[in-house]
Amino acid sequence: MRRILFLLLLTACAARAEDGRPGTLLKLNDFGSDDVAYFAIPAQAPRGGVVVIHDSRGLVDADKDRVDRLAKEGYIAVAPDLFNGQTAPDTVRAEDLRRQLDPESAQRTIAAAVNFLRQSPRFRAARVGVAGWGMGAPLAVEAALRAEAEREPLDAVACLGGPLPEGAQDLSRLGAPVLFVTSDAASTPEARERFGKSLETLHKEAELYLLPGGSAEEEEALSWQKVLGFLTHSFSEKPKKTGLIKSTWQKLFPSKASAPQAAKAAPANG
Repeated sequence: MRRILFLLLLTACAARAEDGRPGTLLKLNDFGSDDVAYFAIPAQAPRGGVVVIHDSRGLVDADKDRVDRLAKEGYIAVAPDLFNGQTAPDTVRAEDLRRQLDPESAQRTIAAAVNFLRQSPRFRAARVGVAGWGMGAPLAVEAALRAEAEREPLDAVACLGGPLPEGAQDLSRLGAPVLFVTSDAASTPEARERFGKSLETLHKEAELYLLPGGSAEEEEALSWQKVLGFLTHSFSEKPKKTGLIKSTWQKLFPSKASAPQAAKAAPANG
């Protein structure tokens, strides 16, 4: 019965698809924000819900591709627009938008997207996580910390390609498992070492990976491999604890046989 209901809802959403995409635009008014979001639902009963937090270029096609892919993998996915419709054509404008972003306003919008996944009568998800790309990575951590403070903890936090959050001691309040995928461009070896050891001292359950520094498509494909496995584990009925993390970062390497196909399937960053 649940599968039939979701197929009916999928048909209704398809009628409102945005730019021929499988998803649609959503107003978050009923969930605590005046902003909009792009969201998509799976063709089967959902495995959980994921809030996708965009990078400093704004809610662009790459983010919508990520939402669409998560839906294809079985998740209800929603990407809130933190820049009120503005997007950046280049890095200079992207930096301007990032500096102008009000952190409190951003967190209200992210919280509204989480509320949508938890409270929507039609699209409620039993388990909810956040995944932030670039600028969205530290925003994802902050959203998880605020959810803990409200005693409504998230089930997974994924941080991809962005800077490491400052003040790792704040993560002592974080109960959800965390995935960090970073690069030399986003963090220094010294910062990674300090951050990893801090998490280990705090006994936090986390996965730490370092991208090899290839093309944006290759790095996106490698990130997806870890994200999907991480969500599957975190959203399982009784996820097994992976134990204490190691302070060393695991370096990711593309598979020569599968990397081109994976890169073609994955969206480029921003």
